[in-house]
Amino acid sequence: RSLQFRRLFNYAGLDLTVTLISTSEEFGITVNDATGGSVAASVGGYATTTATVNDVVTLTATPESGYLLSGISATDGSSNAVSVAWDGPFFNTAPFTMPPSAVTVTPTFTNELSNLSVNMPKTGTKSATIPSGVTSFKVYDDGGAGNYSSNNYSYQCDGTLVLTAPTGYVFQLSGSIKTESRHDYLSVYDGSDNSGTQLLNEVRSTSGGVTTAITTVVSGQSMTLYFYSDGSSNNAGLDLTVTLASTDTEYGISVNNATGGSVAASVDATSASAAKVKDMVTLTATPSEGCVLSGISVKDANNNAVAMTWNVWSNTATFTMPASAVIVTPTFTNDLTSLSINMPKTGIKSATI
Repeated sequence: RSLQFRRLFNYAGLDLTVTLISTSEEFGITVNDATGGSVAASVGGYATTTATVNDVVTLTATPESGYLLSGISATDGSSNAVSVAWDGPFFNTAPFTMPPSAVTVTPTFTNELSNLSVNMPKTGTKSATIPSGVTSFKVYDDGGAGNYSSNNYSYQCDGTLVLTAPTGYVFQLSGSIKTESRHDYLSVYDGSDNSGTQLLNEVRSTSGGVTTAITTVVSGQSMTLYFYSDGSSNNAGLDLTVTLASTDTEYGISVNNATGGSVAASVDATSASAAKVKDMVTLTATPSEGCVLSGISVKDANNNAVAMTWNVWSNTATFTMPASAVIVTPTFTNDLTSLSINMPKTGIKSATI
């Protein structure tokens, strides 16, 4: 029996330098001037212009009115990049670990408040307060904007994003999701944690890897998003749009004509052709003789479905007004031979035949 040998390779190997650094020596922190705001450094909550090696230095930005922090970087005394943890334009703090040399910090600010985005954290909780002047922004998973072949969300996601709007504004969430169809999902809550009303409950793709629209929902001044993934497969994930809506703005309510009856809208028992965001709108159907209301839907100006409550055979339906005009589409039928009604899971449901 012959023996076969595989030729292996070696190279010159390591050429390393180990330098001993005094843990008591302080190095300077210089922040370059920038148009649109300023940045200050602190260690342990105390403002500083110096730090010792391995200190965690927190950079805190103060944008001028109408500006956002658009970037922040640091270099050491040899012009090598120093890693700075910064989560994007809605976050004004960025920590880094002090190297054994002086550091120069370079911030940039922008007054362009469109085309903004924020990524979900892979794990833990990230909170962002949205400044005045921002009208909408994107939310992506931790992989950021991408497609099926790149920038997918990570395995083992368990992250929460808490958003707070300026006073007098609420959030509207729309968009799509692309996940596996079983285990990975998005949940959304009204408020600053998961104790508020659940607006979306474990939303996922209708089948694996299929882009699926989410139902448009409206929160109050705060909204909490939670994204979970296991370790079996991943996809492009979240492509969401968050719109800020003034609570003082009214949006129109249009009802499409339908054969077999009509539908009217009201707010607080008063007939309405428009409503403010977050108003509870009641739709009341009046079927023609011999007809029943067989279906009803509400869509916003972007043709996204608006969540609605309606029980079969009931002539009333309710929905929360989004930050958009809406179109109501009822259908009626005079076929009274193939009707059905489901038992409620809990509570009481009443129907007049």
